[in-house]
Amino acid sequence: QELMSCILLEAVNKALLTGEWFADLLENLEDEVLHRRDMTIVKDVHYIQRGLRFVLRWIQPMEPILKIISKDMATDKKSKPLLVALESLKHATESIEMHMQAGSDLRQTWQEVQDKRLNTVNTLLAMVATVFLPLSFMTGVFGMNFEHKMWMLYNENGYFLFWGIAAVVAVFVLWGFAKLRMYELLQR
Repeated sequence: QELMSCILLEAVNKALLTGEWFADLLENLEDEVLHRRDMTIVKDVHYIQRGLRFVLRWIQPMEPILKIISKDMATDKKSKPLLVALESLKHATESIEMHMQAGSDLRQTWQEVQDKRLNTVNTLLAMVATVFLPLSFMTGVFGMNFEHKMWMLYNENGYFLFWGIAAVVAVFVLWGFAKLRMYELLQR
């Protein structure tokens, strides 16, 4: 009985050490989450979580067995190592589940960082489109071939007038962005 409890305690301790090793790997990945843009970080977290699940599946069936054995020997003084093994098993199970949750949180943090980057790119794209949309409209209007209605086309300074209006529109749009503090959104 003592040999069995020592073997079970050693198995639980090995599982706990393996769980801590996976936790150290997760901790190393935490620093890389903000800097790595590729999907390898998600794959790394997935493999770590898979390893943790394997350890958890390996030790979880021990708990009911230890409970039954320790219940049968509750009055025996030799059952103390079994109770220690049972407590260690509970601690190992909770620890591994906590590390699995940390892996899920890490994956979610990586996704949030990627979403923020995409949001910044979309904001910049919308700003560029907002600047060029009125300019494209003006180019279309000035490109029409109306002989009587478009006096600016036949004016001697029509070319410079077009660029002057385009510059005023662009400056006005950029001023509106500054007023709305859109540039600060891109800095965050």
